[in-house]
Amino acid sequence: MSYTAICSLCKERQPLDNFGIDRHRKNGHDHKCKPCKKMYAMEYNKRPESIILKYKHSLKHRYGMSVNQWSYLYDTQEGKCGICNIKLEDRFRNIEGSRAQVDHCHSLAKIKEVNKTIRGLLCGKCNTGLGFFNDSPTLLIKAINYINKFHEDFYERETEEEKTEEYGEGEESQRPAQEYQYSFYYKEST
Repeated sequence: MSYTAICSLCKERQPLDNFGIDRHRKNGHDHKCKPCKKMYAMEYNKRPESIILKYKHSLKHRYGMSVNQWSYLYDTQEGKCGICNIKLEDRFRNIEGSRAQVDHCHSLAKIKEVNKTIRGLLCGKCNTGLGFFNDSPTLLIKAINYINKFHEDFYERETEEEKTEEYGEGEESQRPAQEYQYSFYYKEST
């Protein structure tokens, strides 16, 4: 004889195999069938209040930070990514933008005496980029130099082509005395 139960959502009688285990209930099974429970969880997770609740939980347990500390950091950065200055989203005040991610120092977090050191808020692309470079200033400087080398070579070729088109070959005397200068080195914004 197979045992059945009635789902509290769809109200259908189904075999107990269609219900999850819940040791706190009399029959030892959940009161929702598995498909209904899955659908309920998907709907629940879409609600704005449950998204905010999950984010609060994540802030506290992953980074040891409260919503007030997060908001202070957001306001300090004027709601912008710490690297590229793109506008960041503030879930707690319904401000639209790119999803803000907490950037923290992984190497300091490995030392037991130091809690995860939070550096700031970043957009997803910048945070992922730092992660790919293992938070290494040396690797980032090498990447900057690599990019600068490409840009310098590209603009040198472009400048030579422009000069040739405008003044013709071998007409050095007609070329302007001033050379083109391009600067792609990172400068701190004030």
